[in-house]
Amino acid sequence: MLPLLFTASSCSPDGDNERTALASIVDISYKVVVDRSVVSKITYKDPTGQMIAANEQYQSLLTWQKAQSVEMPFEALMNVDFTGTANTEVHYDLYIYLDGVQARHQEGVVPAEGSASISCGFSVTK
Repeated sequence: MLPLLFTASSCSPDGDNERTALASIVDISYKVVVDRSVVSKITYKDPTGQMIAANEQYQSLLTWQKAQSVEMPFEALMNVDFTGTANTEVHYDLYIYLDGVQARHQEGVVPAEGSASISCGFSVTK
């Protein structure tokens, strides 16, 4: 009769590290909504922490959105430049979503035939 040998191995340490790594990754979404097309430039922080310009045609832009996965901690930030061309004020809304839930909302008005540069940010921490 041969003796039975049992070995036990645990995946726990590696599994815990994977879960911790996954838990530190979140989805960030930036969104801009305007009543009329007055957006002249949008820059936002990418997952590496660099501010980059959105690659969009702004002439007819009323809604813009960018989603990305980032690792915490992360400082979500977008800058939006507006140039008013109408004879009326234009309302804007800036949003930052964290895992699909609104984390930040900023609204305002671009003056008639004026301009504005608005920043909207949100700190994502563990």
